[in-house]
Amino acid sequence: MYTRKIALAQATQARACPPKKVLEDPKNETQRRAHLAICPFCSIGKQAELDAVSKLAQNLIKETGQSIHMPPLEIGQIWCLDPALAVWQDSFFYTPPIIAVLDISRRINDEILVAQTWHDFYLAGPGDIVLQPPHIEPVLSLFLETWNIYTIKKNNLLHCIGILSSQVIEDAFKMKQDPNYRPPWATVTLPIEKNDPRFYFRRLEAKTASAFTARETQPLLDTITSTVSELMEAIKGLVSGVDWPGTPETPEECFATIRFPSEAIALAASTIDQKRIIISYLCIENGRVVDIYPVYAFVYDESRTPGSYTVSGKLQKNDFNLKTMELYCYLCDTQQKKLQKGKLELNRDSGVFMALFPTEKTDSSAFHLFAINKSAE
Repeated sequence: MYTRKIALAQATQARACPPKKVLEDPKNETQRRAHLAICPFCSIGKQAELDAVSKLAQNLIKETGQSIHMPPLEIGQIWCLDPALAVWQDSFFYTPPIIAVLDISRRINDEILVAQTWHDFYLAGPGDIVLQPPHIEPVLSLFLETWNIYTIKKNNLLHCIGILSSQVIEDAFKMKQDPNYRPPWATVTLPIEKNDPRFYFRRLEAKTASAFTARETQPLLDTITSTVSELMEAIKGLVSGVDWPGTPETPEECFATIRFPSEAIALAASTIDQKRIIISYLCIENGRVVDIYPVYAFVYDESRTPGSYTVSGKLQKNDFNLKTMELYCYLCDTQQKKLQKGKLELNRDSGVFMALFPTEKTDSSAFHLFAINKSAE
């Protein structure tokens, strides 16, 4: 009997296991050993039936009866990404997903906004739109992950295999803002319960997305050359009275958990009556922090579902250089002393952001944001 556990096992192999030719390539020996040590599928020789993404692409072509092609880019198109983008990360080999194009109006680094898709309806849940005619052409077995939306570069696209109706795009944005929203025409999906295989599937999908979005550009955070102790001393020199709840071990923890003195926060105060959080805004130059100050971000909504935590809000455009800055989001667990990075989407025109964490927020964890901008040199 086909179950969600079987569907999850197949998805895991398709998303994160290398094909046989990659696994047996001598130049991948180090990654191969690391992967076999943690993968129950490849280590016991059960991977042979799956390069599912390749099979899926072949089946899609057969179903459409058309040759794969590269037409002018339009909103609603469904694309296969270039297989050459496949990448080793954390001992897994992530295969490029099939995506749907949601927005092509962006001007930053030739980026487009996309939603990730998967073909096995057994793994669809709240926040997913199961695609059926007449809202998808040709007839493809896919569902749209509105909780898993991010940006990629246009040159990562390889073949267009279908197109969605404008209604799907409109409903995808509605569902992104409100996970409880369901299009009246869409198939009803069952809630995700404790220990549900779909929880692990969503964590896998988020990791798949981050494997490709993380390589688009070198983040400003990665250009910092100072040690954590040097960063702390530099920040103390810039803002008197700053401290941390513990001893940061990484630059991310240093920036995310910094506590500003009350007199510094007062300068950043706002009269807007809305839930606010204080974030640190940094300027870097030649790998060093040259300025830092506290700024308010406004929180619109917090959504907790089994296996995920989502925060949406807005940055004040007058306080940030939205066109060039980078925004980072984390959940910091003070008891376990653990910092988890989330997946973040920022509208650089309005300042609206959405942060997604593939884990549940505990009572001992707090949501943190910080922003980095490159100082004019």
